[in-house]
Amino acid sequence: MADPLSIAASVLAIITAAVQSTKSLQGTVKRFRNHDKTLRRLQNELENLTNILESLQQVTNNERLMWHFFKVLSTAAT
Repeated sequence: MADPLSIAASVLAIITAAVQSTKSLQGTVKRFRNHDKTLRRLQNELENLTNILESLQQVTNNERLMWHFFKVLSTAAT
């Protein structure tokens, strides 16, 4: 028959390992949840940046067209 103290120590070691494993798993799950939130935020920021850059591109293209138009007008006037 096993010594009751040895059995208690073994059970305590198993419980301690289980608690540590559970806490580690909880931390991992929490990080993945935050990871999804971070990815969503990053995706939103990238979409906003894309919109800003596309608007800037349109403005730049419009200015180039305007400068070209003015250049043509000034050349035609001379």
